[in-house]
Amino acid sequence: MKNKKKNNYLHYIHKQEPFGQRLLNIFKSKYFIFIVAAAAVVFTIFFVLNFRTAKQIQKLIFNEKFDKAIKVARNYLESGKSSAVSRLLGEALFIKTYRITDENEIRLNKEEIKKIFKEITKTEKENSAVLFMYGFLLVENAEERDAGVDLLKKALQLNKKDGEIGAYINRRIIVINGMPFQLVDVYERISAALYQLKRYREAIEYYNLCLKTRPKTIHYFFLAMIYKDLNQMEQAAKYVNIVLKTENNKMVQAKCYLLLAHIEYSRNNMDEAEKIYKKTLEFDSQCADSYYFLGKIYRKKKNFTLFNQYMRKAAEAGHEQAQRLIPAYGLNRHRR
Repeated sequence: MKNKKKNNYLHYIHKQEPFGQRLLNIFKSKYFIFIVAAAAVVFTIFFVLNFRTAKQIQKLIFNEKFDKAIKVARNYLESGKSSAVSRLLGEALFIKTYRITDENEIRLNKEEIKKIFKEITKTEKENSAVLFMYGFLLVENAEERDAGVDLLKKALQLNKKDGEIGAYINRRIIVINGMPFQLVDVYERISAALYQLKRYREAIEYYNLCLKTRPKTIHYFFLAMIYKDLNQMEQAAKYVNIVLKTENNKMVQAKCYLLLAHIEYSRNNMDEAEKIYKKTLEFDSQCADSYYFLGKIYRKKKNFTLFNQYMRKAAEAGHEQAQRLIPAYGLNRHRR
């Protein structure tokens, strides 16, 4: 019985056509040809529709019709996925976000843009415009700042090849702080983020790029702050003095004098620091830091009457350390 079953099985195997032959027969089948042709037609229609929709959205963006571009993109994405359309939706939302003032809409837009670009950058890792916009948003958040800096740096490298960021610069459609976006805005974002991350050496490099491209007093001011934090007081003083020579805004001058006073205080030049802290108060009579450090100077000079007076003023101006010192030294917060 067992031999009979074995012979039947061998006979069945022997009758079967080779696998390659069976596969060839399937390919020759009219049904297979029909299926392939139908799939090709569907793919072609999808490709053409996707391409035409993407071009339409891109045109709307460049004509600054952002609301319509967003609507077209969202309607298309309801019926299927498309990385090109998703990318353009993210770009339209990004550009619109920096032109509106509604805080709630801005917040919701930024959340949506991050989700879109996070997904896109998994596959599209070489598009400088996408990396720039995504990184531009990430550096605003302390927890994502490192990642944002890396994306912005990569975007600058890629822009030399693909010119994608340049296309937006030339058309002047990305508006940041009321001004058409320029390449220096990327340098500024990177510089500020690196400063906040305390990556000072890298920050100096990018602030110097800012100065070469479109110098502003704020660049000199932050370079002064960086050099102070690096304990390079001579360089810090040099950049503060550049700002003071070119800036007429009283509040900016007050900040510069305060920084210059801190520099002199760090150098242990107490007489010079005292003079500059008082100069700061001419521009900003509520500068709590000036009152506090004048108090510390007078304590070093053993002038406890002025120490008392200035620490009290610092506390009244809201200086937390001065407020803590008052009970410790038995000082009165208010004049009697």
